[in-house]
Amino acid sequence: MISDKKFNILLVDDDEIDVMSFERSLKRAEIDYKLDSFVYSADAISFLDKSNGNIDCVFLDYMLPKTTGLELLEKIKPSLKEVPIIIITSHGDERLAVDIMKAGAFDYITKNDVNADNFKKLFHSIDRHNSISNRSEVAEQELETQRNFINKVTSQTPAVIYVYDIPLKKFIYINNPWSSVLGHKASTNTLAGLLKFSSEENKESLNKHFSRDIEPTNYNKEVALEFYLKNAKDKEVCFKSIEKGFKIENGVITQLLGIATDVTSHKEYEKEISLQKTNALRAASAKSEFLSNMSHEIRTPMNAIIGLTNILLDNKEFEGQNLENLNSIKYSAENLLIIINDILDLSKIESGKLNFESLNFSLHDKMDVFYKIMEFKASDKGLDFSVNIDEKIPKFLIGDPYRLNQILINVAGNAIKFTDTGSVSVDISCANHSNKNGVLKFAIKDTGIGIPKNALKKIFESYSQAYTNTTRLFGGTGLGLTITKKLVEHQKGSISVKSELGVGSEFTIYLPFMLGKEIVKTTDESIKQNVDIVKGMHVLIAEDNKVNQLVLKLVLKGWGCKFDIANNGEEAVESFSKNKYDIVLMDLQMPILNGYQATEGIREIEQNNNSKNPIYIVALTADAFPETKQNVLIKGFNDFLAKPFNSEDLLLILSSVVENNKQ
Repeated sequence: MISDKKFNILLVDDDEIDVMSFERSLKRAEIDYKLDSFVYSADAISFLDKSNGNIDCVFLDYMLPKTTGLELLEKIKPSLKEVPIIIITSHGDERLAVDIMKAGAFDYITKNDVNADNFKKLFHSIDRHNSISNRSEVAEQELETQRNFINKVTSQTPAVIYVYDIPLKKFIYINNPWSSVLGHKASTNTLAGLLKFSSEENKESLNKHFSRDIEPTNYNKEVALEFYLKNAKDKEVCFKSIEKGFKIENGVITQLLGIATDVTSHKEYEKEISLQKTNALRAASAKSEFLSNMSHEIRTPMNAIIGLTNILLDNKEFEGQNLENLNSIKYSAENLLIIINDILDLSKIESGKLNFESLNFSLHDKMDVFYKIMEFKASDKGLDFSVNIDEKIPKFLIGDPYRLNQILINVAGNAIKFTDTGSVSVDISCANHSNKNGVLKFAIKDTGIGIPKNALKKIFESYSQAYTNTTRLFGGTGLGLTITKKLVEHQKGSISVKSELGVGSEFTIYLPFMLGKEIVKTTDESIKQNVDIVKGMHVLIAEDNKVNQLVLKLVLKGWGCKFDIANNGEEAVESFSKNKYDIVLMDLQMPILNGYQATEGIREIEQNNNSKNPIYIVALTADAFPETKQNVLIKGFNDFLAKPFNSEDLLLILSSVVENNKQ
């Protein structure tokens, strides 16, 4: 057998005896076949049209009625493509054989050679030809499939893929996105065409890039390129490209393969983000400046109110209704200061600029002061107020006592505010502790109006209060609990609340602390010693507010200090140049020259005079932001004291300056 398959054979021959001889030879050659035989060429052509190409080989008699085998060959060859066509002739003629082969015949055979042996050889060749042809057709189909796939990928990818020929200065291949992005009808596949649409600032670098010589050693080196081209709408399109060598000729890289991406939208997004960032920084700066100014403008008169009230109360000359009025003034001023601090603290928290101290302090001492403050408020409403401290709690802790005080005043103050009858209690216990640290539990209970269940979830949100008329009935900003929660969580603590309408509320706070060491308390005797130390000091007060000048005059006069007043920064510099002072108390916001400029002027005078002992300058300011404190220490100040100031803090600064000057 020649092949396991059956051969579909078409025979066109008008001699019946020749047809019989043909089929007899097929059988003797043991060829499995299906034979379709026709006398006329028209019938054969009609058969071929209906066969759908299911023919393995065709045999044509050279001499046919009204035509020849060669003429029929020329008609059917285009549709049969690789199908072997064999011409059968009556006699061998070399010229005829040449014509037959030129016409595209697979082979020719004389009628005398139609026998089993020759058919075995011929059909073996036909079978091999068909096998090779089929494999070639399959390979061609696969190649075409791959070609279509690659074309589809390169045409549909959003990236621009190109091959650039350096000597020719043109792109020998470039895919569809290039033209679809740019939209030009004019050619941009040459360097000259590319430069025509390049922006002026980009043209020189682009020309240099695509005209450069590249060493073969850099064949695999990837090179990044960013360039701008104007599209058909005269809008700049930004491309980012990665290139590497693609072809080397005579030891030189002649072609580059590149992948470019349209990053215009990304560039615009970056610009938008940059603009938003700039605007945000400007807004933050404006907000910070506004809050700083607000702090200064409000704290300045508050400093005068609280300072003068304290001076009057220290004189102990008032009693009865007058004393009660003074205490009311002080109480109202301190409440207003709490509201101001709430607003400023929230701003610090939101900007991430809230700092926490790590100080050694006595919990009992701090709670004694806390109790006196809150008991005074509670007694005004006829409430019982108590603070209970578990005996197991260590006496001295390390943490931020000021923030602790602020947290407890906020929560206990709220409890007193919303309680009309009954009591408010603060119970402090030790949740757990070791030799180095511990966690304290603060439970603040009241018998007040309680909080509705639907308000419990948002009670810690900014400007949120349990009732819509809370501010009108009870006052406050609605920031206290928000700030309290943030203060607690910034110290890695937690706060929660449970409440029942008409029964009361309980806030539970957990705060971690380190264990501290015993503190030597400041006594009245030590304060008296400090007063004796500062007596006779010569102080320069740079302050433009008349009431604040009065407060400082009265305080310093009470300590036996001498002082001069400068109403602005310019006067301060002039006074310093003419007099000898021990210390300067410098306000920051003053006319003509501000505190920073005045300090710079003083330091310049000292430098010109080669002063070995620069004067101690304290920034005494109503701007209480932490960044202000950091800034003044950079700008030539030695210390910082916020208004309203504590007179004992100022006394401690003055006494330390005297002691340091003695050394």
